[in-house]
Amino acid sequence: MILHIDETLANAEHNGHLAAFIECIAIEDSEIGFQSATSAGLKTVITLNEYTNTKNFKAVLVVLDHLGEDDLPFQIVDGTPATHKLVSVDYIKELYECNR
Repeated sequence: MILHIDETLANAEHNGHLAAFIECIAIEDSEIGFQSATSAGLKTVITLNEYTNTKNFKAVLVVLDHLGEDDLPFQIVDGTPATHKLVSVDYIKELYECNR
């Protein structure tokens, strides 16, 4: 499920469910999305693009060149090395557990 962070968090806060998002990880490809996620207290994975290649993302879980595919694995630009080759539920769980 892909959620728009600002809208989803505003709805969660309004409905009293904001605490449920503390255990979420955001996947972002923009500086403003990263800022929204981190200001909401979410751990974040960044994928780079032409607009974010030169940005310095502090307090990010990992920076990847892309999400990866079976025949085209991602490269970790910044962060802990992994045995995974593409972003999957298992990889996200591993990132979460390693950064609790």
